[in-house]
Amino acid sequence: MPSLPGTPPQKQERFNPNVTNQSAMTCDLTSEDLAVAITLQREKIRIADGLLVERRCQRADEDALVLAQREALKIARKVQRDASREY
Repeated sequence: MPSLPGTPPQKQERFNPNVTNQSAMTCDLTSEDLAVAITLQREKIRIADGLLVERRCQRADEDALVLAQREALKIARKVQRDASREY
């Protein structure tokens, strides 16, 4: 927007993701800017979902390992008990 003679040029406001109190009405956003922002947000969500699934799988693996160790310990104790009874 050109400024009138004798007036300072007006600064175009752009979206700043670090400022939380901005509204879309005070920003000069294009549909392209919005599309990029939406795409980036979707990518963040996809990555977060992937990390959550990965963590759940890791936790399930850890739980399965603990259960297997407990079962192996039970079997070892039973074998040891049975062996001590035979002598």
